[in-house]
Amino acid sequence: MIPLHAILRLAAAGISVLWLAWTATAQSSPMMVYNMAYATIAESTLYIHGGFNGTNPNYSTRLNQFFSLNLTQSWNTSSPLWTQITAVGSTPVQLTTAGHTMSISQSRDSQGFLYDTVTVWDMVNPLTYAASYYFGTKSWQELPALPPPEPGPLRFYQAATHMETSRVYIPGCAGTSMLGYDWSTSTASVLPMPYLGNITSWNGYSFVWNAVRGSFFLFGGVGAPSETSYLYEYKMSTTPPTWDFLRSYGSVPPHLSEMCMVSASYGNKMLVFGGGFNGSEVGTLYILDVPTMTWTRGPSSQPRKGMACAVAGDNFVVWGGISWNNSGAFVPLPPTPIVYNINSGQWTTQFVASHRYTENEPGQADYDRNNRGGEAGMIIGIVTGVAVAVAILIAVTRKVWKRASRRGLQDRQGREQGHGQEQGHGKGKDLEDNGIPSEQSDEKLEEVTEAGYFGSVAPQHIASGSPQHWPPSLSAPHISNILGDPDDVHQKEPQFRHNPQLFMTNTDSSYNAPEQTPRSPQG
Repeated sequence: MIPLHAILRLAAAGISVLWLAWTATAQSSPMMVYNMAYATIAESTLYIHGGFNGTNPNYSTRLNQFFSLNLTQSWNTSSPLWTQITAVGSTPVQLTTAGHTMSISQSRDSQGFLYDTVTVWDMVNPLTYAASYYFGTKSWQELPALPPPEPGPLRFYQAATHMETSRVYIPGCAGTSMLGYDWSTSTASVLPMPYLGNITSWNGYSFVWNAVRGSFFLFGGVGAPSETSYLYEYKMSTTPPTWDFLRSYGSVPPHLSEMCMVSASYGNKMLVFGGGFNGSEVGTLYILDVPTMTWTRGPSSQPRKGMACAVAGDNFVVWGGISWNNSGAFVPLPPTPIVYNINSGQWTTQFVASHRYTENEPGQADYDRNNRGGEAGMIIGIVTGVAVAVAILIAVTRKVWKRASRRGLQDRQGREQGHGQEQGHGKGKDLEDNGIPSEQSDEKLEEVTEAGYFGSVAPQHIASGSPQHWPPSLSAPHISNILGDPDDVHQKEPQFRHNPQLFMTNTDSSYNAPEQTPRSPQG
């Protein structure tokens, strides 16, 4: 028979192999681009898609690349944790694009598991186009037809998701109006925006949800009005929603375009970086304290515009973009991210994983509750492997204990019979009269013990990988408490041992993810 320690080593080796298979993901880096689509989920993952080739300043070469940057582990800017995201099946040719935008939403699969979904919106091609990538199935699906784009030059829009309804809003992509998309009905609508006078479009702005004020902030842009205040607020608390100018103070940034703006510290801060101003690129960082609406100016970095930005804890991350020098010559940017530490107020080469100020926005599933990028399948595989190893361990332990119990019982019977002959008792004395369980009662003991350990769940269910049916612990002391000590059979009769905490079955159903309106297909 295989020794117990050998079984444990085999189980540990199997689990290690599964773990390595799960963590061995691609670490190739994306090509340097500008005007890519990007979005961040719960300060844990930055996604970038497409973009113009960063070695070509002519806005002509579009790429179809899809990568994620891990914001939950520490890394150096020389070796960021990029992972290429691949799709099962074909990828729509329309996704070879740039100047588009990305939004985040949530959806459930056929089994009810909640997954993040990213949607890219290309509103600048001859025909408007949108497609969603479902992490649960690793596949793309096109959205229904959208309103046609307004004629004109290349424009850069930004999508944002509403906190409570998961509706997506894209200012300016319907002429001087805003496009709204309702996931529950799969329909688009055209919504009003502030009056622009003689300007016919919005372009190159930043549009971000702010959790403190419960509204969207729109900052800058080429087509913004020339009023002193160019920071706007789209207030969802009114019926209908309204646009207002926001007055701010301090070191107010100039009228920028193609900069990036992100929310930080639960929405108490808004960071604005880079962008174009008077025909030149800047690398200045501005930080808005939202409760007081006061701007402060931070240290500068390499000038750029058209980049991707993200916040994770105390880290502000910038990647990509395009830049020219004062003479108008194209300046290639390095393919590595740059990182600003909000706490220290300095640019650094180290991304240090820290507490994440997640705002739990809809369409931004909590990283710890979701299987990002199709990791659910691997996790299920690991769970199944562990469950199989546990089932094997329990089966072997039962068999060893059963044999030891029978051997001890036979020895006990022999001693009792010999003792009975010496004392004048007959050989036919009923063993149960001496308190010794028969082989049938031994089987019954095993059945009761097994039922007590697994509750109402049959052992074969343990191998299904369902976590709520796992036993609370598999350490050797607990197993001996449940099965009894085989060595004790020689000294005393087998007894039922019961520890209420050990025999509890996990029935936790505390995870109540917010209900989402069903969408088809899953994502």
